[in-house]
Amino acid sequence: MKTNFTKLAQRAALMIIPLTILSFMISCKSETTKKAQETIEEVKEIKSNIDNNGSIQDRAMALSQKTPLSKQQLESWVPNELNGMTRSDLKVTDPESDGEARLKATFANENKKVFLDLADGAGSMAGLVLMSANTMRLEEERDDEYQQLQFLNKEGVNALQTYFKRENRTTLKFLEQGRFMVQIEAEGYSPEEAWKLVDELKLDKLTN
Repeated sequence: MKTNFTKLAQRAALMIIPLTILSFMISCKSETTKKAQETIEEVKEIKSNIDNNGSIQDRAMALSQKTPLSKQQLESWVPNELNGMTRSDLKVTDPESDGEARLKATFANENKKVFLDLADGAGSMAGLVLMSANTMRLEEERDDEYQQLQFLNKEGVNALQTYFKRENRTTLKFLEQGRFMVQIEAEGYSPEEAWKLVDELKLDKLTN
């Protein structure tokens, strides 16, 4: 009886050993496949970053050859009213004396307020403006009880849109015409309403 038990134990051991080896091989193969896939993704990301950086350099070079809008041109473009709100504050820098063509404006009424920040990437600001637009992708999309942050494409323009739900406040950031870095903070506006403000601004009129 003892001999039979010993034989059964030996047979069981012989069966377990191959299964253990097979399991180990599968585990190793799975781990190897996982590492290989991770390596492939890393290579793709590195290549994408290299290609993107090269693209940014080329675009920056082309944009730096353009003449930025003058202070007078920016002042004549910005509206006195926006969606029934009066412009309460305006600051415009001159590219000749200040080194950049930039506009900051505030529109407000009793219930709502909109901040507009617009920077012209033409001339010496080309690299900074394009890099600012590129860093938008460093943000992580999220959607929780407090805010919704997402990347989207509006009529060919890539944008970063953030909606602060409890405050009913929307911020938009995008590169207009591949040249103008536009940032809008709209208090009391949903994302849909904020994009209507963008339409009302007539950014396509920004040209020289």
